Formats: sequence, structure tokens, C-alpha cells
Amino acid sequence: MRLAFVVPRYGEDVVGGAETLARGYAEHLPKHSYSVDILTTCAKSHFTWENYYPEGIDLLNGLKVRRFRVNRRDIGAFLEIQRRIEEGIPTTLDEQLLWAKESVNSDSLYDYIWRKGEDYDYLIFLPYLFGSTFWGSLIYPERSLLIPCLHDEVYSRLAIFKITFEKVKGIIFNSEPESILARRLFSVEDKTISVVGMGFDYETDKEYDPDHFRKKFRVNGDFILYFGRKEGGKNLPLLLDYFCRLKRETGIGLKLIIAGDGDIAIPHDMKGEVIDLGFLSENDKMDAVAGAVFVCQPSVNESFSIVIMEAWLTGIPVLVHGDCDVTKWHVVESGGGLYFRNYYEFAETTWYFLKNPDIRKEMGSQGRRYVQDIYSWPAVIGRFDEALKGFGR
Repeated sequence: MRLAFVVPRYGEDVVGGAETLARGYAEHLPKHSYSVDILTTCAKSHFTWENYYPEGIDLLNGLKVRRFRVNRRDIGAFLEIQRRIEEGIPTTLDEQLLWAKESVNSDSLYDYIWRKGEDYDYLIFLPYLFGSTFWGSLIYPERSLLIPCLHDEVYSRLAIFKITFEKVKGIIFNSEPESILARRLFSVEDKTISVVGMGFDYETDKEYDPDHFRKKFRVNGDFILYFGRKEGGKNLPLLLDYFCRLKRETGIGLKLIIAGDGDIAIPHDMKGEVIDLGFLSENDKMDAVAGAVFVCQPSVNESFSIVIMEAWLTGIPVLVHGDCDVTKWHVVESGGGLYFRNYYEFAETTWYFLKNPDIRKEMGSQGRRYVQDIYSWPAVIGRFDEALKGFGR
């Protein structure tokens, strides 16, 4: 079977959930059964979307990556409509189409899909939010599949995305709550729908070195860890606010360590209690995870959450936001952590983790078993293969 994954960005140094998911599928699908191409743009940054990589064919880990230049954009028009969307101001279909036109697009990519799209059994688009998915999936909707990475957010309620979800041949979701959300928002009852998720490679005897992390970064004492993009959409400001309040009110013997791309303003009186380490290498990140009391994932906009799976693979429990159906669902299904909805619940669960090391350890173990049983790559590729068979080409 010949597949093309169509994603706005792609590369070993490209960080993002949808991009990581696309790479994971593409690199783990068995080569004796699948021929896989990647169709993407020349962009690297999800902030600027400037053309960075050379246009043309690149080979990455044995896969053919076709890169196409990003169109010139009217940033002013895009940002003005996006501001109105985010503020809940009604927009017309024409305005939404203009917003999608000034999103991330590539005419040369669409031309390639038009000319060569019928050479593929399926064109698999992800995530739902970008112009490349909206316009690209309309070229051959009868052979287009969507991996939406859908969040319960203002954008999901735009009329243009109703077109996307209802035109494609089938949809692959990362979690059951995500599929429930889609059924609530769109008329997809007649679609072939599968829940597959993302896979993880792991070594059962893998050992991490939290002491090396502590020495390297001069971290003393117990700490909570946040890792991921440092931005409002991930709810990091809320975590920072809650932690600082807890620290000021109780003097709890914990630090908050933050790692990842982006910037965050740390209150002056919390210097030394909140430590921003910036972007960490994979080894340093996992050593940090292994040394944490727990990993906090405060985002309410997740379709899967790589963060909590990586925490569980090290045997560390997680604390998630109770208003995120997906991460709460994982926590309840696995027994691998706790959830909070307000400051008082955050404070109570934090103290509970700190005072109960044996329970903390058992939660981490339950989370690890959950990932190994359900989200190993062999299990995920098996579900993916069954999904494609169900779409019936």
C-alpha cells in the first residue's frame, strides 16, 4: 500500500506533537507492506513559517521527504481574523476562507497532490488546523484520511473545519475522548472512524540517571517538572501561578523545573524556586523526568499527550488538568496519576504526592504498564493497519 503523510513541518529538529506523530507512523510502518512518502513544506519554525529547508527531495531515516515552498502570506489579514476568532467575535465563511488562505499553504504542494495524488492509496493529513490540511484534503477527498489532533478550542467550531471533517474518507483519532468531541462537533456518523494513538519505543531495562541531571544543572532537593512548549496554550502560566502561590503560602519543599522551547517570566521572588532550563537534550530530559516527584501536564488542549506517556515510561506519576478530557481519561484508565481543576486541588494533590512516596511509585508503575501494553509501536501499528483495512480501498 502506498501512503503519503501530509504535514506542515517535518524533520528531526522539528518539535511538535503532530509532527512527532507523523514521523512515528512513517518510520514504524513495515516496509514490506507500505511505501511511504512525506509531503511537507520548507518551514521549520511554527512561529514564523519562513522557508528554511531547501525545496526538493530529502532522505531522512530511509524515507523520501518532498519539501515545497510556503506561499507568501498576508500576515496582517491572517492575524486580524485570528484575533476575532480567539475573542469569540463571529466570522463569516468568506472571512474564515481568507484566514485559511493566509495560513500555512504551498501552491507547489497542492500542484503535486493534484498531479500525483492518485498514485497513492491514501493521502493522510495532519493536524486539522492548518491550510495545508484544509486545502490539500479537498483535492482528492475520496482518498484523503484525517488525523486531526483535535482539541476542544474555538477553532474547532469554525464552519470551514466542518467541511474538512465531513469531506474526507475517514478519520483516525488519538484517543477516545477526541473521537467523542468530533462526533459532538461534526456530522461524522457516516465516516469510518478509528482510534489508534501514538506509539513509543522503550527498553524494559532502560536506566535513567537523575543524579547526573542534578549535578549537571545544580538542582538540589525535590522538584516538580514541566516540559514542553512554554506558551499560554499549554497552560504553563496557570501552573506557574499555582506553584508560586503554594510556595508563598506554605513554603513547601519543592522546586518547579521548566524545560522546553519558548519564554516564561518568572516572578522575582521565585528565582531559585522556579528554574527554567530551556531546551534539554533527550537524555537530559529523561534523566530530569526520572528525578521528579511528578510531572505536571496542565494543558487543557490535548488530543493525546506525549508528555505524560514519556513520564510514565520512566515510572513517574503525572498531575493533569481535570478539564482536559483526554489527559484525565489516560490518568483514570491507567491509575498513573491525579488531576486538579483549581488551586486548592492543585495544592492538595501536590502535598499528597510529596507525602506518599510508595503510592507515588505504584502510580508510576501503573502508568508504565499502561504505555507498554497499549502504546507500544507494535500495538499501535496493528491498530493503524486495521484502520486502513477498514477504510476499504
